[in-house]
Amino acid sequence: MNITFFKNRSNFDEETFINFLIENYGFIKQENNHPTVINFLKMDKVTITTYNSKILFQSDDSKSSFDLVNSLYNINCLDMDDTNLSKFKDFQRKFKNTLNHNSLYCKDCSEKSNYLINLDVSENSLSFIFNNCHHEIEMNSQLLMVNNRILPDLSVLQARTLSKCIYLGYFKNFEIVIPSFLLDVVDKLSSKNGKKGISNEIDTLRNYENRYGFSIYNCHYENPIFNKEILEDREDNIILKLAHMTNSILFTQDNILKSKAIVQKRPTLYLDSEQSKNLKKIIENESGQI
Repeated sequence: MNITFFKNRSNFDEETFINFLIENYGFIKQENNHPTVINFLKMDKVTITTYNSKILFQSDDSKSSFDLVNSLYNINCLDMDDTNLSKFKDFQRKFKNTLNHNSLYCKDCSEKSNYLINLDVSENSLSFIFNNCHHEIEMNSQLLMVNNRILPDLSVLQARTLSKCIYLGYFKNFEIVIPSFLLDVVDKLSSKNGKKGISNEIDTLRNYENRYGFSIYNCHYENPIFNKEILEDREDNIILKLAHMTNSILFTQDNILKSKAIVQKRPTLYLDSEQSKNLKKIIENESGQI
């Protein structure tokens, strides 16, 4: 699918647009020696080429590509002529009645477009709340996704949030995804205490696996980035890519990563870092320590 957008010169800012694509979708800026091309970006099966007055979007005909071009269509600094608008409308009709298979279904109200679950922690209990309809969901039951996988990011592993939730009886019958990439990041970026905390968390999860009725999926993913500064810059995008590849619910305490995931329609479980203190109190009340 090739669609051309035209820049609205009064509103369009090239740098802001490029940063939006990199930060929210994980596009990678490619080297460009073409005299008329300003920027060339690539992500999986999608390329975006920007020229002086127009932007060329090229992709396959998949639902994920449609979701991306649809988000560009809603940017008010981009326009289409009649020919490209007709292409877009054909693309839109193809997926008009298609439910994104990643969305989470609320059985209480039949809301089908949930992508975010907020983990709410009071002094005595945990609640998992759909962000859209505000209904509570039991995290020991099926979510009507292709599979029930949780991918914790570094913020969750370092805070030992996942094992605490499991200790309190949640995530039965789930699969916990531990990518080798995360371990590479820990090895390169974390402090000595950070490495120890994450290592202890993974050991705890392995000890809990049979006792609490979940399984661990050791996802092998080679880290192609060896430069520490580049790794810090791209870490979120690679974790999001892994969440898409494994069709997992991303579990994070990072507000920026949460926002990126929702833009990409990746189901996400989010715990505000401030509430992790309440989670610790519940554990202390239950056992004194974890």
